[in-house]
Amino acid sequence: MRNILPLIGIDEVRFGQSPREVSDLFGTPDHMRDMPSGEFEMLYGEQIYRFLNFRLVECAWPDDGPVQIDGQTVLNLFNWLSTQSDCKDRARFRICNPLGIAFDYRESDQGHIVIYEAQHWDGLI
Repeated sequence: MRNILPLIGIDEVRFGQSPREVSDLFGTPDHMRDMPSGEFEMLYGEQIYRFLNFRLVECAWPDDGPVQIDGQTVLNLFNWLSTQSDCKDRARFRICNPLGIAFDYRESDQGHIVIYEAQHWDGLI
């Protein structure tokens, strides 16, 4: 079970880390790609680490069950987000910007969890 630390990171990964620091944790990525937004992505299976200016700013992965948020078990993140203050649904994302957590439900078969550092999505919401 993954442990999300809002606005900080996930498990042992922290926002602000370099691509090198992430690859030191996980090894060589399965794939790397530059994005039109100026971001750079490292993919490990279906888990994505996004960097801007060589700093980790966002992580995303398929919803594969319960997560922990600050050590609290959350069985259904999509539903849990709707109980948080300042939760918004935009463009098939359920977003709680104060926590830096979003749920991407654009694909009907499986949603994706996205976590991001403070202010990274401010211009999108």
